[in-house]
Amino acid sequence: MKTLNEIEMELSRLGFRNRFWGKPEVRELRHVLSDDEIVTNVLTGRYEGGYAMLLTTDRRLLLIDKKVLFLSLEDVRYDMISEVDYQARLLDATVYIRTINKVLRFTSIHQKSLRGLVKFVQERVMELRQQPMLTQQLPSMAGQQTQRLISAQVVPPGAGMPQLPMRPFRRIGAYPTASFTTQQSVLNTPMYHR
Repeated sequence: MKTLNEIEMELSRLGFRNRFWGKPEVRELRHVLSDDEIVTNVLTGRYEGGYAMLLTTDRRLLLIDKKVLFLSLEDVRYDMISEVDYQARLLDATVYIRTINKVLRFTSIHQKSLRGLVKFVQERVMELRQQPMLTQQLPSMAGQQTQRLISAQVVPPGAGMPQLPMRPFRRIGAYPTASFTTQQSVLNTPMYHR
């Protein structure tokens, strides 16, 4: 378990200052984070339940709302995120994080930090989605052939699909039959150049 000083040093390295707002949430982080988990982005703002802290680590996205009588903790793994939407306005920005069964809406006045958080989440989601696709596309080979395919990431288009013979194009009566040259000659008449 990380100590409070380690967590505060890690957050100050990211540029997060918690003089008044966010102190209870930072204290709660020592119970939530594991020893080898790294915080990558952190900011404060509002969500449906009130004021909270939104942060990303190398493993998950966390929303922490610590009040005197209750604690609200949202733990969202990157592989569970289906969609991330970002909206910016004049004074604040909002992110919508959609999972299979819920939508997390978070608004903050720190637009630049929220945009960085959204970019990080999108990159992590894409990394996790591309890993299974690469393992499915690669045949089970041994040694250098597998390494060559992984480094090149070359999969020929239409591999494994049967080739169908080309059928001649047939014009259907609903399409216009005038060619482009006849349309241009009509447009070049003196009546259109007034």
